Amino acid sequence: MRIWEEHEAGEQLERVLELCEGEGPQMVAQDGKVVAVFMTVAEWERLKAKVAGDGGSVPEP
Repeated sequence: MRIWEEHEAGEQLERVLELCEGEGPQMVAQDGKVVAVFMTVAEWERLKAKVAGDGGSVPEP
């Protein structure tokens, strides 16, 4: 999983999305602090189902 600086992720959004599909979630940092994660909808749904199965909850985006 790569960590992209915010400006880099914005400039290369298409590449970030391609990597989400091929390599999994991609993190985005602002001033060196991770603030967001890009992932496919399939990965999001998988994580929601896993948490729900454990009795937890995942907020809707």
